[in-house]
Amino acid sequence: MIVAFIDDHKHEHGVEPICRVLTTHGIPIAPSTYYAFRSRPASRRALTDAGLVRLIAEVHQANYGVYGVRKVWHELRRQGHTDVARCTVERLMRINGLRGVSKAKAPRTTIPAGAPTPEDKVNRQFTAQARAALRRSACIPAHTANGTLGRTEASTSAAKSSDSDAPISRATTSGTTPNSENNPSRSRHSAARNSDSPVGSSAATNPAAALRT
Repeated sequence: MIVAFIDDHKHEHGVEPICRVLTTHGIPIAPSTYYAFRSRPASRRALTDAGLVRLIAEVHQANYGVYGVRKVWHELRRQGHTDVARCTVERLMRINGLRGVSKAKAPRTTIPAGAPTPEDKVNRQFTAQARAALRRSACIPAHTANGTLGRTEASTSAAKSSDSDAPISRATTSGTTPNSENNPSRSRHSAARNSDSPVGSSAATNPAAALRT
């Protein structure tokens, strides 16, 4: 990458000034390093990759560009190139932009801009003025096997919420709760409160009055 940058600008500024500026900015490179890289012969791997890229491109083009890594690798082995690894074929095909045709759908990472979007029914104002008012306005009917769920369900839920705000029943204000029969501790507390009342004390001190009542 650094060598390519120097190649692009050496005709305008020269190699040594570019290397000096790059070294000043924290990218140390000497002019001798650049010239050594440019005069260095190609490595054995680079020469092998160049030959394999040509073979892979021929196989890929001969099969109408539908072969992927696995089929290209098997085709090369059928042609006698048994020393080629599958990972090498994959690497060279990826570098040179060669890929096969897959039956699976391509991964979808974004939604097209022209797709319909849900309507903003609350105008981005998520603060309701009353209980369940916002939820009723944003209710969308949904068809299910048991029927249509929609505005009726929201109205029912709103009615339930309004019922929860009703006054406390007479049974809960009379000193005994509806669960007192199933809760012995509440019954004992109620009996203790009744024994502290004037009626309870007079009955305890006057058995005849208790019998008359």
